[in-house]
Amino acid sequence: MRIPSFRSLGVVLLSLVVMTLACARANLAIVPVTPDYSTRQPPTITPTAPPATATVPVPTDTAAPPTDTQAAPPTAADTVAAPSQAPTAEGAAASPTEPAPASTQTPAPISPPPTAVPPTAAQPTDTPLPVPPTQTIPPPPTAVPPTIPPQAGQPVSIPANATFSQKFTAAPQGGDLIGDPGYLTDGKTVTWAALDGGHTAWVLDMGSAQNLAGVRVYAQKPRSGDPTTLLAIEVSNDSQNWQAVYTGTGDCGEPNCDTIPQMKFVDIGFNTVSARYLRLRSGPNRFGFAEILVAVLP
Repeated sequence: MRIPSFRSLGVVLLSLVVMTLACARANLAIVPVTPDYSTRQPPTITPTAPPATATVPVPTDTAAPPTDTQAAPPTAADTVAAPSQAPTAEGAAASPTEPAPASTQTPAPISPPPTAVPPTAAQPTDTPLPVPPTQTIPPPPTAVPPTIPPQAGQPVSIPANATFSQKFTAAPQGGDLIGDPGYLTDGKTVTWAALDGGHTAWVLDMGSAQNLAGVRVYAQKPRSGDPTTLLAIEVSNDSQNWQAVYTGTGDCGEPNCDTIPQMKFVDIGFNTVSARYLRLRSGPNRFGFAEILVAVLP
């Protein structure tokens, strides 16, 4: 009798084991696997419990109104249901035909926010100071025209009842000033003041309107061979508008211009006129005097 080899014996044993396992599998009962809840979080909602009712917060009176014109963004409290409150699959399977209950609370109406008003510029609260009245200031002296049309007649004699006054203020007009204008009223014939340049003027301010009838002048010789010439004598009440009361009748190199004797007193009269200012206008030469007096009538 032939003894089988180890290889054949191994094949026979392996076949027997396979057959045994096949039979055992065919007779094994199928047992459902029960989930182990010992290691997992139990569901928050039971299968028979209805879904949670959504709660809508009602704004209170103490809530500050929104300052922007846009609606305020929803907060976490305005969400109807949080993700953790959603029903599980088991709960949905337990009541498939039962609809989810709607919210039974009506949210309070929300009034629209007030429209933002742009800020306006703050108005000054200080009372503006009153504007002081504008004072009329005469323009500075300017050079006078070289000639004026004749407006006065022949010179007249100064009335005997006239008073010669030096109560006035003398001011230069045009040219370059030599000396002091105060020398014209200091009562001395050795002191003098002159205007260099030709076609200048001395303006005398009497302080108030007076009856003027003429002048008495002491022409000084500023330099050798230079005559003293006179175009006109004019009067004014505002130092702006002038009226001629005397005009020259000779020719000093230009018409209507008189040459005044120097180094002695000379009277030049005109028709009496009421005025505050008196102006002596020169010809084309230096205009210098040691003394000037104004004839005033009562």
